[in-house]
Amino acid sequence: LKAKLVLPALARLHELPLREIGACLTALSPAAHGGVGPDLLDAAGRAEVRDAVRAAFAPSGGDGGAGRHWVDFRDDHWAGELRSLDTAEVLELACGLGEVGRDNARWALDSLLSELEQRLRPTRASRPSVELSHLLLLRLCRVMDLWQGHVVEEVLTHLLSSP
Repeated sequence: LKAKLVLPALARLHELPLREIGACLTALSPAAHGGVGPDLLDAAGRAEVRDAVRAAFAPSGGDGGAGRHWVDFRDDHWAGELRSLDTAEVLELACGLGEVGRDNARWALDSLLSELEQRLRPTRASRPSVELSHLLLLRLCRVMDLWQGHVVEEVLTHLLSSP
């Protein structure tokens, strides 16, 4: 499975639309039960994911390969791609980037957080509604430090205090 599916997907991560990148990172996320049951990737596999994310989201394309393609994509299509995602998908992508290490895709994560701030900040007395799966809620909690001082923290606090 790893050799036939995971490694080829990681090699082409820089070519995937944001929705598929988020889905790929969700599929490869650490086990939901904290070590109970098998995990698809070992430590070396997780390092490969970090390297693929770092290359795909390289800010300057300094690696001469995937990063350069990503810079072209980012400049031409980032805003449109981001607008095409629903809020839960933006949250999933942010969780995925947070789980692999926020320094591996800093500019992308900052952009996602800014987008979430705009989408989730209440404009009136009511809060925008977002449907969260149990897995997404778990992942949001797993990268809780990412949300400190952000509107997502407020949404989680509200959700967890009055389910």
